[in-house]
Amino acid sequence: HPPPPCVCHPPPRALSTLLCSWLDGYPEDFRGPQIPPLAEGLIRVLGPDSEAARRLENLGGLPQSATPTEEEEEEGDVDEEGDADPLDILSFQAQEVAEQLTLTEAELFLRLVPYECLGALWSQRDKRGREGACPSVRATVRQFNRLA
Repeated sequence: HPPPPCVCHPPPRALSTLLCSWLDGYPEDFRGPQIPPLAEGLIRVLGPDSEAARRLENLGGLPQSATPTEEEEEEGDVDEEGDADPLDILSFQAQEVAEQLTLTEAELFLRLVPYECLGALWSQRDKRGREGACPSVRATVRQFNRLA
């Protein structure tokens, strides 16, 4: 049997869809001096003809002429010493990230106390004297907010 398709990298189309949603909802995240190098890396993965690449260019996150050359595409995100950039999100293996996130969420859901999810309790969480109410739900919400 041939090996299954690599799950190490999300399909460019799925990544493009995700990036388009992010650009639509939070365009301010794609402004600033650090964005052009990030955008170039994304375009290397997605391709210059992708919808996300067009939106990045329209937003100003990448100059029209900044499409990477073939030589730059071959280099990837590697520094002078040949090490991958540890902060480059695209260098993380998708499988490892998914496993870690799944493990973290699974642990939170196992500790979730179902009755704390009831509207009668959760709606009272911010009232005086109830600041500590629903700790398992608060922990779960905090984790998901960290990811967002």
